[in-house]
Amino acid sequence: YLNDVTVDNPIGFQAVTGDYFAQGRIKLNSKQALAYARERKHLSGGDFDRGANQQRLIQAIVQRVSQQKDPTSLYQALDRLSDALQTNIPKELIKQLLSSHITKTGDWHFETVNVTGRGQTGGLKSFAMPNAQLYMMVPNPQSVAEAQAKIQANSQ
Repeated sequence: YLNDVTVDNPIGFQAVTGDYFAQGRIKLNSKQALAYARERKHLSGGDFDRGANQQRLIQAIVQRVSQQKDPTSLYQALDRLSDALQTNIPKELIKQLLSSHITKTGDWHFETVNVTGRGQTGGLKSFAMPNAQLYMMVPNPQSVAEAQAKIQANSQ
């Protein structure tokens, strides 16, 4: 559908797949994009760097799709990606946000918010691995509230 996307990669790294992602502006095909989004072992920030790469990739996908200036294309891309996304943001709200940005200027401004917390092994439910004792983050409630407020403020 998209063929490729371009991301600004802040640091070069080799993924466990063997793919090398150079520092700077890089073009990724779908296979490379998946490796880029999944890598954490060879990044100094582990899961946090992986999350930042995923944010960069999502931004690149939105920029690429929005070049068509057609909300229908974005909705189709969202529908195709929906099985791979986990969010509690309603799909209709996402579509509303996409439509409002396309109809304005087509230029996108991305703001990222990181929820903070503390690490804990076990005692937290994992939907992906329900019987495993995983190291996971317990989110700081104030941090979550701040992120929710920013999302609400940008959905008006």
